[in-house]
Amino acid sequence: MPLVQLTYASTVAEAVTVEDIKTIVAQASQKNESVNLTGFLCANLKFFMQCLEGERESVNRLYLKIAQDPRHDKVSLIKYNEIDKRVFGDWSMGVVTQVDSHKDLIKQYNHCESFDPYNIQSSDCIAFLHELSHIRKGGAR
Repeated sequence: MPLVQLTYASTVAEAVTVEDIKTIVAQASQKNESVNLTGFLCANLKFFMQCLEGERESVNRLYLKIAQDPRHDKVSLIKYNEIDKRVFGDWSMGVVTQVDSHKDLIKQYNHCESFDPYNIQSSDCIAFLHELSHIRKGGAR
């Protein structure tokens, strides 16, 4: 079965807190591992941007669930394609919840000082998330 990679952005619903985001990540990590999904999420209290990787059916099912989740508003598909190899294979659910602290990276990809995934070129989203995942692992930028 072919692997796919799906990247989406959404606006965080008003009632969502940092603790809610941590809960989402903990629950998703366990569920993703059980269905062989990998990916990386970056968030602040305004936006989510996430890449999901795995078998088409599993990725599609999860995306539809996210699109109906009341913690997400304005869910927007950024990019969807088949892949030969996972970019985020080490992460059942990697996350950076304080994306705004990475101002240089945001400027490079977002061309402004605050994170807004709707303004990142679809061709740059994976590179942006990959750099964040490398920083999250403790690598230098």
